[in-house]
Amino acid sequence: MDLKDMRKMQGERTEEELLEKIDKILDDARDGHYSLTSQNLEDLCEAWECIKHIRTVLAMDR
Repeated sequence: MDLKDMRKMQGERTEEELLEKIDKILDDARDGHYSLTSQNLEDLCEAWECIKHIRTVLAMDR
């Protein structure tokens, strides 16, 4: 999967936006707004995998 596919899958979200999403899910769970569900965990993993891929592609472009 290339960067274009990853961006399409993530709706053109940037690494910063993905990190914000991760932070919000974890903050909400920590603050007791909801408990982590399997969907939340899946979202966290998906966002993190996209971030790792973006970083890999950017490193290869240097």
